[in-house]
Amino acid sequence: MEIKLTDEAPPGPVRMVIYGLAGAGKTLLAATCPFPLLINGEKGLLSLSPTNIAKVYGEGQSWITYNVPYIDCHSIDKLKEIYAWLQTPDALKYKSVIIDSASDVAETVLAEALTVNKDGRAAYGVMGQDMLNLVKAFRDLPTHHHIIFLAKAEKAKDDVTGATSLMMKFPGKMLQSGLPYLLDTVMYLEVAANGTRQLRTKANWEITAKDRSGKLEELEYPSIVHILAKMGMDI
Repeated sequence: MEIKLTDEAPPGPVRMVIYGLAGAGKTLLAATCPFPLLINGEKGLLSLSPTNIAKVYGEGQSWITYNVPYIDCHSIDKLKEIYAWLQTPDALKYKSVIIDSASDVAETVLAEALTVNKDGRAAYGVMGQDMLNLVKAFRDLPTHHHIIFLAKAEKAKDDVTGATSLMMKFPGKMLQSGLPYLLDTVMYLEVAANGTRQLRTKANWEITAKDRSGKLEELEYPSIVHILAKMGMDI
């Protein structure tokens, strides 16, 4: 039996989720990923126009992808097809796979579950388990790809204390509580009072966040290639 040491373990690809409120610029993060491929589950990609990317990050930046390749994905069967394709030689040229967004995928899974479950509660349970299984499948992909899930955020008020917190927006509660445990990194994309966008990597009373690498500051510049470099990952 071979005994290994953790400091000799090669840095593997990162699996992360980034969530934020509407308009924070989650989709735009795809342009900051090394050799990205966007799995597009939303309706529009205006924020990823080369003109807007240049406006936000400047022109001629070597670490920016100004024309992001993408695959439309509006069904679970299509997502499963993409999952299988990512393990083929044709997918080797991509290093980052961005799923935009996990919230929309969950809505699609729920809609499909409702067509076969008359009991709405059962449909939500099926959706939650199917989504956790999908996240695990992409997390455990035997490939070199960094996997980045994007998710919507919503504000929730505690009925007892009256405190407001920010949570990932999914139908049902199973994903909200279960998904953060499955991934290496959970970050919240926020817009500061001065308009600056930043990634929050540490949890506080209002948000869920974590950084298993221990190498990130509490607030980081919103660039995935920057995040991966600080983690010591291949970019």
